[in-house]
Amino acid sequence: MRLSVTVPQVLLGLPMKGSQNPYLVSPAGAAGFEASYEEGCSGLRVDNVQAEVAGKLSNFWSRLASGLGLSGCASLSLTSGRSWSPSSLYAASTVALLHVVARSHADVLNEYEIVEMGRMADPWEGSPWWQAVIDALRFSSATGKVVAYRSEEEAVELVKASISVTPEASEAVGEGVGAEELGESVYNALVHIIGELVLEASEEVRGEGDLAKAALKRLRVQNAVAHAVYGVRTPEAGCVWVPGLPGVLELVCLKG
Repeated sequence: MRLSVTVPQVLLGLPMKGSQNPYLVSPAGAAGFEASYEEGCSGLRVDNVQAEVAGKLSNFWSRLASGLGLSGCASLSLTSGRSWSPSSLYAASTVALLHVVARSHADVLNEYEIVEMGRMADPWEGSPWWQAVIDALRFSSATGKVVAYRSEEEAVELVKASISVTPEASEAVGEGVGAEELGESVYNALVHIIGELVLEASEEVRGEGDLAKAALKRLRVQNAVAHAVYGVRTPEAGCVWVPGLPGVLELVCLKG
């Protein structure tokens, strides 16, 4: 089965201890997959996907198969697309797998079902405030739109648009610091700043503003909060630290 899946990219928003922050996520292109599902076997075969992501996809499949009571196996091969950040590729690949399972059982999933089923199968525990990052990525991938996402109850499809980004680096950062280290007032102020950053950018985009410009002019603030909470270096102009897979920040550069 050939699939073309939207590859999503977080542009603004950061996970922070004990808070449920919103994220601005945009399509950043499309990935082509060759995928299949068949009964009477087990496991997942993954081809042409970087090892870090392939391992997590295998664990995702094990949890998905167990949760749904599947008695078959699947294969997933990336056939087209460029270099994506790990979180973007993981989100797109899991959306592809969910579509394959649904279609093999004569079913179709909507974007909310994709988010819910994907969350059930994600292979990590802890840091619940980071799960919304992956949910937001899947929601953008499933809808093919720029979205503002905090939770399933607070998910807004903004516009049909995309942005061009180049992944540059990733850094394991753990959970970062919180109110205990920074003080409650300072930490709450940082949480508020990030939330307002996403909301203001989302309103600008929904008002037919330019997506790249709306993100680019806010990168300095995003990077400042990322440095305060996670200790990452200040990147070059046009580049931004965004959340990747749990415990990891990814550095991507935007093209205006």
